[in-house]
Amino acid sequence: MGSSKGSDSCHECGSDLLLYKCKYCGMVFCERHRRPQDHKCPGLSSYKQQVEAGTVEKPGMAAASSQAEVPDNQSTSRPAIIRWSFLGIKVLALAIIAMSLLAALILLIGYIDARTTITYVTLPVQNTTGVQVVLANNRSAVDPTYDELVRFLKADDTSSMKYVSPGWTCADFARRLHDNAEAQGIKAGFVGVEFYGDSIDYSIYDDGSGNLLSPPGAPDMGHGLNIFNTVDKGLVYVDASSIYEGSTGDRIAYVVEGREFNEIDLDYAAGTDYSFYSGYRQKYLDYIHELKEYNRLAKNYNQGIAEPGMELNQMALVLKSRSDVLNAKKAEIGPFYYPSGTVKKINVYW
Repeated sequence: MGSSKGSDSCHECGSDLLLYKCKYCGMVFCERHRRPQDHKCPGLSSYKQQVEAGTVEKPGMAAASSQAEVPDNQSTSRPAIIRWSFLGIKVLALAIIAMSLLAALILLIGYIDARTTITYVTLPVQNTTGVQVVLANNRSAVDPTYDELVRFLKADDTSSMKYVSPGWTCADFARRLHDNAEAQGIKAGFVGVEFYGDSIDYSIYDDGSGNLLSPPGAPDMGHGLNIFNTVDKGLVYVDASSIYEGSTGDRIAYVVEGREFNEIDLDYAAGTDYSFYSGYRQKYLDYIHELKEYNRLAKNYNQGIAEPGMELNQMALVLKSRSDVLNAKKAEIGPFYYPSGTVKKINVYW
């Protein structure tokens, strides 16, 4: 190799045109001396080995200055930078899309969960117009206490609706009360009662005044009402229909297969099981017996006929005393309804 040359000219001949940097010795050479064998390169033996192995790399063009090196670097690195930038944009876009889909899915799951808390159940029961009864059940509904049930019934307006046959009858009342209760988080059921075709001797309930409320209908028609499983008083039957003339609100029903079916206004139903109704019924029968005796005495008194061993003025005092007792008993009993019939079967749907 020639003696001392600058880094901006060929180390062999001093030319400064089209310079190359030898990768084996690190010197700068022109086109004529760029190959290792042309400038007696110290790394010639290594070069020859690569030539024989077919792994020789073409010497790159050296830059005479820092300005000359920049284009060479850009020419090899820019495509890679562009490729990586484009790939990054695609990855970011896919990540945004995935996050958006995930957010939408979460919202959709929340919406579906909220919607499916209400499930609809079609019963094998029809109202008087032939329409199938469909209940709206709330999966979140729970059994209430009896006091919670009473508060709900007093706030609900189902019993204020008018009973219209065949347009709006007991099955419609029961469905509406059920759905309203479930919407308030109170678990409710629908009850279909079937009656035997026998007749009840209503004469034993007649006080002779014509004030006894008439029975709701023929026993073979059946009846629809509701049931609640209270946590403190067990099963409670409720009738919200205005089927009884003179009824002004919800009634507790007493339903046992093989026994007569009857109801008591909510405000007068101090008990919910059938034994309470049996006592209540007997209390009313005792009241009827005393009332009939009072009416007999009053009739005689009005006709001026005194009881044996009594003066009319004494009868007046007796009648006044008995009247006060009877009025107190009637106030305690409240309205008494005709029994609807003898229960043959109870069908409960939750």
